[in-house]
Amino acid sequence: MAQEGIFREVDEKITVDQETKAGILPVDICFKDGNVEKVMMTQRNPILKGVHLNREKIAKSLNVEESEIDRSLPEQIVSTGLFTLPVCVKSFDTLQAMKPDFDELKAICKNIGVGSFHVFTFETVDETSAYHARNFAPIYGINEDPVTGTANGAVCIYLYKNKILKKRNLVCEQGDIIGRSGRVFVEIDNNFVKVGGKARLVEEKEIKIE
Repeated sequence: MAQEGIFREVDEKITVDQETKAGILPVDICFKDGNVEKVMMTQRNPILKGVHLNREKIAKSLNVEESEIDRSLPEQIVSTGLFTLPVCVKSFDTLQAMKPDFDELKAICKNIGVGSFHVFTFETVDETSAYHARNFAPIYGINEDPVTGTANGAVCIYLYKNKILKKRNLVCEQGDIIGRSGRVFVEIDNNFVKVGGKARLVEEKEIKIE
């Protein structure tokens, strides 16, 4: 709607409410020179929970060597709407070559109470990015999601709360490895997290309801 000029009189930003499975959440539509620059959605308050992880099983489910998983990060699951498990690997090459066993991964997700593995590395395509990620969510019927707003917001607040990242305005890379490059903007303000990005209209359909 914003791209079609419905909010033509707006100079900088408007906020609308969107009903989601996580509740009614405010969405900021940011404009620049009369055009939509980016859209940012406020997430639910973050929840971080400690969890005991079997690193051997996690490595097996991802088909990587256990030594490739960074053990220095806290063992926690995190949610800003949906729980995800942050898994940090040491190199971009490991992330790129990863071929998960989705049955194994799904079983672990059920066991620890998360919807996805958000696997990331601090080796990035762009120097200014926070990390590069892949998101695996077979429990939702999505083996790999090209771009995942909620999981990136959750993992950024996890890294921020644990003093691994200090910046409050971050860019997360995702999708490049499967040929669907995406960038997610994350803004942290005290205990609030906003996620979003620049959208592109790919297809338009009309649905007739009788």
